[in-house]
Amino acid sequence: MFIAKELVRSKNVVVHGLDVIDMKLTNLPLTIFDGTGVPFGDKSYDISLLIGVLHHVNDQEKLLKEVARVTSLKIILFEDIYRSRVGENWVKLRDIIGNLPEEPKMNFALNFRSENEWERFFDEFSFEVQYKNTMFNPIRLTHHALFILKPG
Repeated sequence: MFIAKELVRSKNVVVHGLDVIDMKLTNLPLTIFDGTGVPFGDKSYDISLLIGVLHHVNDQEKLLKEVARVTSLKIILFEDIYRSRVGENWVKLRDIIGNLPEEPKMNFALNFRSENEWERFFDEFSFEVQYKNTMFNPIRLTHHALFILKPG
């Protein structure tokens, strides 16, 4: 929750973390949940931020619909993406290497998608993409995508 902590410090916003495992290293509030049903009321948050979350989820559609239910303005989604089969295998390997030592109980669903696969997913389930940007990380040798979605 380091990004959330920085948002609180610099933008004076109220945040509440949500995760399936308590890995927070901040004093910000965190709710642990089952990974499917988001335990908040409809439109209870203006913005939801999902950074590297959905590739750990078995049912991405269900979780994203739940996030849309509790979000009134926008969903900011940041995920590693791949552009080839080699790239897909690389992001999967990096995810395991990067997370296994830190949290062996983490779900390694490895549900990564390409940029086009994300766009088809959003279209199929009627999530409106308001903004999209992709970038390459030369240190990790991975591509990333940033999507801003309008909740349905």
